[in-house]
Amino acid sequence: DVAANLAGVEMAEALRKNKLRLAQLEKNFQVSRYVPEVANLEEGLSMEQLTSRYGPINSPQFGAYLESLRRQIRQLPGFQTTGNQNRPAPARSGNAR
Repeated sequence: DVAANLAGVEMAEALRKNKLRLAQLEKNFQVSRYVPEVANLEEGLSMEQLTSRYGPINSPQFGAYLESLRRQIRQLPGFQTTGNQNRPAPARSGNAR
């Protein structure tokens, strides 16, 4: 759940900063390009289990855990583009070959 939430926040931030375009997402969205593979992550942990492993939510350890998830998310293919790569190509003039 945490990884999916962070992926959604990362996507919203990329859209806000024009690093991603909503029209492009609409055409080409694939979950695997924007959300980490859950098989590699701990899933279904309660808040008590999370905090027992990574410390209180305001601790450096918990922050490091969240940052490691954010790094994984930012390395996914969908976040490896710049704003220009997600924008439609400009129309060509009639003289271009």
